[in-house]
Amino acid sequence: EGEGEGEGEGEEAADTPPPVPPPPPLPPPPSLPEDYEATLEARCGKEVAFRMPPTGGEGALSLEVAMNGVDFESVPLELNVYARLSLKSISPSLGPSIGGTTLQLHGDGLRDAPGLCALFVAGGRREVVEARFDAERGCAVCETPPWEMGPAGGDVIIEASLNGQEWTVSCHHFRYHECVISAVEPDFGPLAGGTEVLLRGSGLLEDGPTPRVRFTRARGEEGGEESIVVDGALCDEGISLRTPAFEDSAESFAATLAVALSNNDFVPVTLPADQSPPDTEEGGPPADDATAEGADAAPGAAAAEPARVAGAFRYEGK
Repeated sequence: EGEGEGEGEGEEAADTPPPVPPPPPLPPPPSLPEDYEATLEARCGKEVAFRMPPTGGEGALSLEVAMNGVDFESVPLELNVYARLSLKSISPSLGPSIGGTTLQLHGDGLRDAPGLCALFVAGGRREVVEARFDAERGCAVCETPPWEMGPAGGDVIIEASLNGQEWTVSCHHFRYHECVISAVEPDFGPLAGGTEVLLRGSGLLEDGPTPRVRFTRARGEEGGEESIVVDGALCDEGISLRTPAFEDSAESFAATLAVALSNNDFVPVTLPADQSPPDTEEGGPPADDATAEGADAAPGAAAAEPARVAGAFRYEGK
């Protein structure tokens, strides 16, 4: 009996969770010298401004305003003060010049605030975008704005602020890139896939991650879209790859293309206006039914070329 009791006590002890460590101490509350008064600057008779003194802590301050130094009136809102911000890292550090990259900003002091925002600066250009605080990740999140590539490239500095006035001075760099695809060679192939394709272009990143190409087709009567992503390989002429095969494909269709040189930032392939699909050669893809009907409706007219979509790859059935 004594042994049984000892075993039960041991099992209970093993099931007892370890003690929870105490939370870190809270920062000291804000404080000002007794009877501190700030000089106000009137603006247009509708507002006043003053420069905040050091408070030595974090928290909320109540304010009162007097125009004669005697009759103070309470300000209806509190003033929240915080410690100096510090931006530790950003992720990712690379994105396309069209913008839209989801950027995470990690640092000390970042929190949910009405004025939370990020600053993009390069030379004389400054762009401020709104940000939100992601409590699960413990970071601020924003979308990169479009950025025009200058002679110096697309290198910009990122900073953060809780009020749009006081900014971090961490100097983290974000690099914009601009990939321009000028040709898809060839731009048609069999439904079975496996066609070797070259995407000729400029602005490719030799020191970047593996480029990826997304093929997307519309599902017709079923509605929606279906996409397949394949890895490409950088070469002297551009990006080389092999076309994937879509399941349940019995008829010809065009798949639009998009290229990602970083993360999941896919940029649609749009050929220049003066770049038309190549002429059909002997053994090339047959004309669509609609095109053939148009040819029958115009006797004596030259045979119409197959319908081709610039910047897309056409899968051809038998």
